[in-house]
Amino acid sequence: MDSKNESHTHTHANTYTQAFVDMGFSRTHAEQALRHVGSNRVDAATEWLLTHPEEQPGPAAGAGAAAPGECMCGWVGVGIFKCVK
Repeated sequence: MDSKNESHTHTHANTYTQAFVDMGFSRTHAEQALRHVGSNRVDAATEWLLTHPEEQPGPAAGAGAAAPGECMCGWVGVGIFKCVK
């Protein structure tokens, strides 16, 4: 690949990465998706992001319990966000 095409592909990858970050995905996860499917396949990268949720770190010791009267919210599946008291 010549440097002009390489630069053009890199610019698209940065634009797509930023678009995914603007949608709420982490930069790392967005870059991983684009590498996995190819940086010029934004539709496939979107599908990959939605079907491969990013691993979330476990709760710290003593964390995880809501204070009285507060809700705990989180993703319980792809596209499913749930809050409980």
